[in-house]
Amino acid sequence: ESPHPWGLCALSSVRMTNKTDSPTPTGFEAVLGRVDEVIAIYVLSGLYFILFVFPLVQVIRIRLRNPYLGWNTQKIFLMMTSISSIIRSSFFGSIPWLNGSADWFEPTVENNAAFTLLLNIPRVIYISTYLLLVLFWAEIIHKVTNQPLYETRRLRPMFVTSNGIMYIIQIVFWVFLLGFGKLAETLHIAIVENLFYCVISVAVAALFLIFGGRLYFMLRSFPIESTGRESKLHEVGLVTIICSISFISRSVFLAVRSFDLEADYSAWFVLSYFISVEVIPSAMVLLILHKLPPVKEKSVNSPLFNSSDQDYSYGTAYSGESQSGDDAWVIDRSPRVNNDEGKPVSLW
Repeated sequence: ESPHPWGLCALSSVRMTNKTDSPTPTGFEAVLGRVDEVIAIYVLSGLYFILFVFPLVQVIRIRLRNPYLGWNTQKIFLMMTSISSIIRSSFFGSIPWLNGSADWFEPTVENNAAFTLLLNIPRVIYISTYLLLVLFWAEIIHKVTNQPLYETRRLRPMFVTSNGIMYIIQIVFWVFLLGFGKLAETLHIAIVENLFYCVISVAVAALFLIFGGRLYFMLRSFPIESTGRESKLHEVGLVTIICSISFISRSVFLAVRSFDLEADYSAWFVLSYFISVEVIPSAMVLLILHKLPPVKEKSVNSPLFNSSDQDYSYGTAYSGESQSGDDAWVIDRSPRVNNDEGKPVSLW
């Protein structure tokens, strides 16, 4: 018999044996025995709810500020952050009901379906969210450095394909864990899943270092008097460091978790893990990239829902004058101000 505690971030590891026959504490004794767990899960639920509200409010503010701006990268990033956060918040808030009277952090074969799905879905959404940010940095680098248009157009299909493969593999893991428990145990699917996301996390961290580093040094090459140069340097540098450390930390834990399935993690460790690898990094990135895009007027030549997929030349992207709702990402080398408030625009 080999119990597999939920372990925080594989968080799909499932106990393959039946519940023990030991009596479950009830009443005041049960409450006293679970104070740490109660505090941990509801603190996490509350923190993730805040991370749900903040980006949602930002999307509403952007809509009110730019009613003619469609679903650009910034809006999609904020909505994906909001969606993953509300699922996390709902998951932690409902653990006592999802897992009944059993150990809250040790789902069993009999009751782990909803537990496992709600635990893992936000993870893949979270990774996709930050891959979207990397994609946008790559697009900006390609456009500003005047790369061939066909190379720039390859980036989004690559993004969609890589995400699609990740989701398909995750579904395969779910099928094994939820439908073929004994076989999953024999094939060590929980360990394979941990190692898979360990590799994914390292890859995402590497992409942030590569494209964040390129964008940072590209901005440094701009004249000192360029509008918003210093603020954008700080934004790119901080986001790159925060996201790289976050995903590397996740990968280290996943690697350790893969070869230490017998470890028993306390509720406080669960709390500190999620706060350090998701809550704090997400909050910091949202705060760093909180500025809204400049106000735009409705263009007679553009559809109401103007997307960021429109092609624009090196000249317009270079000067920050594209039709795209994402043009606030592009720094202007001239000393003039780009927006209507006389302030440097954000990296969005």
